[in-house]
Amino acid sequence: MDIKFKESNERPDLDILFVGGVFPKEQEEEIFNKSKGNVQYAANGFQWSLIKGFDENLQKPVRIMNEMFIGGFPLNYRDAIIKGKEFSHTEDAIDVNLGFINISGIKQLCRPFGEKRFLREWAMDNSERKKAVIIYSLNPRFIRIAKQLKKVNENIFICVTVNDLPNYIMMGKIGILKKIWKEINNFRVTKWLKLVDGYILITKQMAEYLKITSKPHVIVEALIEPDIIKPCETDDSANEMRRIVYTGTLTAKYGILNLLEAFESIKGENYRLIICGAGETEDRIVEKAIKDKRIEYRGVLKQSEIKDIQQSATVLVNPRQDKGEYTKYSFPIKTIEYLLAGVPVVCYKLEGIPHEYDEYLCYIKDDTVKSLAEGIERLCSLNIEERLRIGKRNREFVLKYKNNIVQTKKIIDMIIDHS
Repeated sequence: MDIKFKESNERPDLDILFVGGVFPKEQEEEIFNKSKGNVQYAANGFQWSLIKGFDENLQKPVRIMNEMFIGGFPLNYRDAIIKGKEFSHTEDAIDVNLGFINISGIKQLCRPFGEKRFLREWAMDNSERKKAVIIYSLNPRFIRIAKQLKKVNENIFICVTVNDLPNYIMMGKIGILKKIWKEINNFRVTKWLKLVDGYILITKQMAEYLKITSKPHVIVEALIEPDIIKPCETDDSANEMRRIVYTGTLTAKYGILNLLEAFESIKGENYRLIICGAGETEDRIVEKAIKDKRIEYRGVLKQSEIKDIQQSATVLVNPRQDKGEYTKYSFPIKTIEYLLAGVPVVCYKLEGIPHEYDEYLCYIKDDTVKSLAEGIERLCSLNIEERLRIGKRNREFVLKYKNNIVQTKKIIDMIIDHS
């Protein structure tokens, strides 16, 4: 079948199945209310941007086979059983939200209800359209789907989005059982990767790690949806509070404790450090906030609230340092969120950040806490006009070059060229 796309403005007629863990729009409020601790907003947003990008580039919308990314019962979610249901993410879409047993340890071993039946029906559909599957993440539960589909129809193009490498999940000190489980997962993923036809990678270094030499891949480190982005708020006060904002996982390896120490060295009652998120350093943050009233810990908030806080910031900061090999294989999603907020961004130059970002991010010169404080103070000292100019350039860059239509077109081109 000859599918044209690059040479024509006509949308290709691909039949794409997206396998992932999104939150259906009508259930987002319920999921937030039933979750305990961090909600996977970043993964949810990335997946929805992919899905909507594909919809904009194709003749017909993708189909979604979904297993929601939620915490396990009882520690991280209120429900032990998730019921399956059909839904439609857009007009003419036929999607399924698979049910599953949501008990940690059990849900990793049991197939979601109805998974095999749904996959078989989709793969055996006699439509003349070329079939492709986009599998979100190297999760073994998802990778095994490639094996099931190839048994039914070996001509299906299997494409996997690699956001995290198996060896760099559950890093740090872990118990013996988790260590064994991690090794088993790594073995299963490595075994089934031979069934994958193409890759969507976060960084170019991932290709070297996965030894991708004969198979196609594209780099999609991030993507956003321009049509849902509201205008930025304008900073209209010449004497405003200097609001330094961090939003994300509160773990020591991401530098949050260094940020607290750096802020302590910054003097002035017109400074505020606003922290949003959850993680193992929460207690330390609360302690610091009690001692220093300039520190505000907001906890876990809805994504709409997070965006409002980001846009109201004077400076957005990511204190994650370029330490450890894993930084070559990761691109912090908050980088795109921060740039999109239209606010100056201070961070470290991580190896996984492409060079095209260098003129938009304000890099900290070295790994010392002193340099982190200096970087923050330098941006806070700029006048309003200069900060707005920087923020506007940041925002325009991601809207133009990192929108989901441009990014997903690269993936579609790869599928067409190699299937």
